[in-house]
Amino acid sequence: MGYFKGVNFLLRSGFLRCMTILAHEHIKAVLEHGLVRLENHGVIGPFSVDVCLGDELIRPDGEKVRIPEDGLVIAPRDSYFWEFPSDLFLSEGLLAEVRTRSSYARLGLETSGDASNDDLQLRQLEDRYFRPVCSLRTFGTYVRIRPGETIGQLVLRTDLERSSTNDLKALLE
Repeated sequence: MGYFKGVNFLLRSGFLRCMTILAHEHIKAVLEHGLVRLENHGVIGPFSVDVCLGDELIRPDGEKVRIPEDGLVIAPRDSYFWEFPSDLFLSEGLLAEVRTRSSYARLGLETSGDASNDDLQLRQLEDRYFRPVCSLRTFGTYVRIRPGETIGQLVLRTDLERSSTNDLKALLE
């Protein structure tokens, strides 16, 4: 399909007119057409897809920690990683960011896809299929998390604002 397969689909379908962050109907369209695949996800919100924790965390030294059913308290100096519960597929031209759901951010919890940024954002010129790894920490608070909680949001976007005029013209041909 060319340089930006995912963006090309959105433009030709009339879903996208140089916007960056995909809205609800655009997210549904890319999921339905297989341009983004994520088997285990939560609700599709106005601008994101909810992503749930699995049942274990990973310490920075690589040790895996099972999250008990009654929860695990994340203390101010604790630092963990967690994997998406399923693999993620992103078509070329589509980028993703993991952000903390606001209800957890208000408690002082922070999650980020920094550990997977090469696949989520930097390798946009190719299709990629991988399992994202995210960081998890608090901002000086104690927060209890439970297995399967929806702590993150996957925000999907294009990189049109960084595309040249020639790239945009090629998309419309």
